[in-house]
Amino acid sequence: MASMIYGYARVSTGDQTTDLRQDALVKAGRDRIFTDVATDTMCEGR
Repeated sequence: MASMIYGYARVSTGDQTTDLRQDALVKAGRDRIFTDVATDTMCEGR
C-alpha cells in the first residue's frame, strides 16, 4: 500500500482564500489537501 502525503491550507478570515496555499501544496506533491477558514468572531464571556 502506498502512503499518501497530506497538506493543510488555512486562512484566518473569511475575506482570504486558500488558493495560493493550495497551489503551492499541489506543486509540492501533496496527494490530499484539507482546507480551513477561521471565522472573524470571537468567543463571548471569556
